[in-house]
Amino acid sequence: MSKLKDFGIYFVFIIIYAILLGTITFLFHNVKTRDSVLYEYEAFRNAFGLLEAARQNILDSDYLEERGVIGFGVYNLKGQMIFQWGNAPAFIDTSKPIMSENQLRRNSPSRIYQFIQAIGNMQPFFNRMERRMMNMERLPAYLFMNIDAKEYFRGLDKLNITEFILLTLITCIMGAAAFFYHKLKRSQQILAQKEELARLGEISRTLSHEIKNPLGAMRIQTGLLKKTTDPKHHQDILLIEEEIDRLSLLTRRIGDFVRDPLGQNDKIDLPAFLTQTLKKRNSSVNYQNHLNDNVYVVFDRERLRSVIENLVQNAIESHELKQEHTSVPELLLHKDNNHYIISILDRGIGLPEGQENRIFDPAFSSKSFGSGIGLSIAKRFIEARDGKIILHPREGGGTEAHVYLKII
Repeated sequence: MSKLKDFGIYFVFIIIYAILLGTITFLFHNVKTRDSVLYEYEAFRNAFGLLEAARQNILDSDYLEERGVIGFGVYNLKGQMIFQWGNAPAFIDTSKPIMSENQLRRNSPSRIYQFIQAIGNMQPFFNRMERRMMNMERLPAYLFMNIDAKEYFRGLDKLNITEFILLTLITCIMGAAAFFYHKLKRSQQILAQKEELARLGEISRTLSHEIKNPLGAMRIQTGLLKKTTDPKHHQDILLIEEEIDRLSLLTRRIGDFVRDPLGQNDKIDLPAFLTQTLKKRNSSVNYQNHLNDNVYVVFDRERLRSVIENLVQNAIESHELKQEHTSVPELLLHKDNNHYIISILDRGIGLPEGQENRIFDPAFSSKSFGSGIGLSIAKRFIEARDGKIILHPREGGGTEAHVYLKII
């Protein structure tokens, strides 16, 4: 439920971010389009004003320069020059019909606005007599103009820079909001974990005080019962002792969970340690060491032993619950760039479906026996040493447990 809520909040962040980006991009696009249309309109008016000035023979350099024109030309139907000034070409290509071809040459270092226009429909500028006197080679058909557009492009650059700054600012703000939300959630989780540890600490102290003395008395009484009862009842007494041991183990594990997880800084020869741990448990586990060099880690020896024994025991019990003994759990020692990795692989019953996110909860257990606190203790010990522990379903059935220990 919490993950679904987080997904919803992040989705809202993305929607808001997309709306803001879309709105700003749309507004700036409209402004730039408006400015471009206005500039083209003014260029259009200016071009035909120059054409009228040319018809009246009042077109000169001063007249053109006052209007920012750096190239002006009039061409006939064949693209041949009738009138040329500045950097206008001597010939234009008329192999394809030119109705209107206005373009902003933004990549040009000179930053000019180039205007090409078919003017066949503008012949009313010339009276009928003038058109009769003109031959086809002198009849204007196309108009070309280059305008110095530095001011226009400077304004366009300012708009682009402003748009980029706003988009970057919004991206940073939304990114910071998402980051701080994530940090807040993480802080809340850490606070909740600390509160849970504090509650478990109280539970541990209460259990130690309330159960320790009664358990001691029960041990004494079961010892006396063994001496005074018929041997045929000893099996029942043994069952009582096993339950007493289980309660004692539970109180010790809760104490392990809430106390300082670091413990001693022991330098451990990891391959030898794993061999000794498995031999001590007399466990049926296939151990494979894939490392040839010396492998040492800094860890509290007893805490690391507790982690490995818990994971190995879980793998063995998972096999037993499945009641298929065609294989045994595997323990592999290998590494990546920064960690030695201890992998415990089994073909047992696997992780409980839909409960994968709860396997490290202190009070969660998928078994009908046990407290479920073992994996929580293992995770606490490993993470205290800058490592990590990962459990996930194994392809083909079973479970994979990977313990990452920092390389020293």
